[in-house]
Amino acid sequence: DCGHSYGRQYWHSTTYNNPVWKCGHRHRNHGGCQTPHLYEVLLICAFRDVIQILYDNYPQVLEDCIAAINRHSKDPITEEYIPTWLPTGYPSQEERSLWHILIPKVVVESDGTLVFHIIDGAEIPYIMQQTSPLRRKPLSPEERVAVVEAYSNGVPSRVLAERYECSAATIRAIARRSRRSSD
Repeated sequence: DCGHSYGRQYWHSTTYNNPVWKCGHRHRNHGGCQTPHLYEVLLICAFRDVIQILYDNYPQVLEDCIAAINRHSKDPITEEYIPTWLPTGYPSQEERSLWHILIPKVVVESDGTLVFHIIDGAEIPYIMQQTSPLRRKPLSPEERVAVVEAYSNGVPSRVLAERYECSAATIRAIARRSRRSSD
């Protein structure tokens, strides 16, 4: 949205398990950039989905990129290799190389839509289906009130986390913010 680059950061730094990407100008001048942060695990899924679209609809572009990777790699890959890594695991160096060649630019819009700019000039819009790897949608105001009431009545955060499909840390943060706002 603002035209600046995204950078990688870790949230919940005590466990180092939630790398997120966000605009470097997100918190500048009290307004900042309005684009959302992106969890890395979901961003990887988005890249793989777009690669699958390319695999299905733009085979020549994909073949050209595989040839470019093979010129610089000691372990050549073939087009048949691509479906084997699409659904699983952390991306290999070859997969990242393919991404960098095929997709030189990704624009994040304020509504969370990603626009993948493909090497041949095509643009593929991609709507993120979820904002967090743990939850598909944010808690509604009514759910937040219910969480605060249940938590203050002694219901453990892990039980509430399972009920509302989010992390126990999210439950505790909602309760903490509620206590601060009531003070």
